[in-house]
Amino acid sequence: MLYINSFFTYLLTYLSLYSVSGCVLVVNSYDRVEILSGFINGLFLLVIAFCVFSAALTRLFDPPAIKTERLLVSRSFVVLLRY
Repeated sequence: MLYINSFFTYLLTYLSLYSVSGCVLVVNSYDRVEILSGFINGLFLLVIAFCVFSAALTRLFDPPAIKTERLLVSRSFVVLLRY
């Protein structure tokens, strides 16, 4: 999702440098498209934040089961190796 967002931002910024008639630099349209790409970037970030928040609420009210048997053995082995 992040790569798509960056791609659209760079594409809109690149397109803002050129006019429709050819490869003539247009400075005025750069500001408008930069604002548009920033707005789209913000919308994508809000969607990602909402997805993370809803996943956190789901895990809060219905936590997954954690198997700690292998975790305890592996952490004990790491503690023995470090000291």
